[in-house]
Amino acid sequence: MTPMPDQANPSSSSPPLIEARGLQKRYRLSRQRLFQPAPSVLAVDDVSFKVHRGSTFGLVGESGSGKTTVAKMLLKIERPTAGTLLVEGQDIFAQDAAGERQYRSMVQTVLQDPYGALSPRLRAGRIVAEPLVTKSRLSWAQAEEQAGALMELVGLRREDLRKYPHEFSGGQRQRIAIARALSVDPRIIVLDESVSALDVSVRAQILKLLEEVQRKLGVTYLFIGHDLAVVRYMSTDVGVMYLGQLVEIGSAMQVFSRPLHPYSRQLVAAGSAETRIGALGVASDLPSPINPPPGCRFHTRCPHATPECSTQTPVLREMEPGHFGRCHHMEKIAA
Repeated sequence: MTPMPDQANPSSSSPPLIEARGLQKRYRLSRQRLFQPAPSVLAVDDVSFKVHRGSTFGLVGESGSGKTTVAKMLLKIERPTAGTLLVEGQDIFAQDAAGERQYRSMVQTVLQDPYGALSPRLRAGRIVAEPLVTKSRLSWAQAEEQAGALMELVGLRREDLRKYPHEFSGGQRQRIAIARALSVDPRIIVLDESVSALDVSVRAQILKLLEEVQRKLGVTYLFIGHDLAVVRYMSTDVGVMYLGQLVEIGSAMQVFSRPLHPYSRQLVAAGSAETRIGALGVASDLPSPINPPPGCRFHTRCPHATPECSTQTPVLREMEPGHFGRCHHMEKIAA
C-alpha cells in the first residue's frame, strides 16, 4: 500500500477531518461467457489522502477515473473492497446504528443536475424543511422558519418557500439544493460536478456562494470537477486521478503551477488558452479499466514512457514538501 501523502496545509498540524488509507473498490461485472468467471473492474486502486477541517479537496480526472466512486464511499453509498476511510478518526464502515444516523447528517451532497435533484411535487419550503423535521424533531412551523433563514443565507427570499422547483432557474435550484444540504448542519459537503451544468455567469455566483458558506460555517468540501479553472479556484489541495489511481497530489498552487506527472501536465496544458488542440501528444484513447495496462497505467499515452514504464508500477513519492507524484521519471521531466 502506498504511504499516506501528508499534503501541505496551513492546518496540517491538526488531525485531518477525512483520512483515506489505501482505498480500493472492485466491481464485479456481468458474466460474458458461460464457463468463464465474470470480469471485474478495479474502479479505485490504493487511494490515500487527507482533508483538513474547513478546507476544500479537489479531485480531477477523466470520466471513469474513479472520482465519483471515492465520493460514493465517503457518502457510504458504496463500501470499499479494501482500505479504510476515517472521518474524525473513526472508521465510517465500522459504525453502529446510532453512529450511522449521526454520520448521515454530518455528510451531505450537492449533485450536478439542479433539475433532477429536487422533487417537482414539493414546494421549496418542504424540500428544505423536511430534513430539519426528521433530524431535529422540530414542528413544521419551526422547521419552515429555519428554512426561511437558510433560503436567505443562499441568496433567495423567504417568499420563495411557497414556490415549486419549476418556478426557479437552474442557478436558483442549485441554491435550494445547497440550502437543503445545510439544513442538517453538516461538517462535510460533497460537491460532485455541482456547477458544471450552469451558465458561466451563474457558475461564478454559485462558487462565490460556496466560498461564503465555507467562510461562515467552516464546512469542508470534497469538490469533484473537470473544469480545471474552477477546481483551482475552489481547492486548497488537489488530487489528480487516472484509471482509479491518484497520480498526483498536492496543494492547488503546486499541482497547477508545477505539475509533476505527465498526465497532470497534459490536463493543465489542455486547460491553457495558449495550447493548440492536437499539441498534447496523447497517443491513444483511455485504456479499458477492465484490463488496465501493466506497469504505469499511463504509459500507453505518455510521451516520456520508457520500457521500464510498461513493466514496473510506480509508487506515489514526494518530490517537494506536500507534493507527490506517481511517475518513474518526474525528476527528468521537471528538468
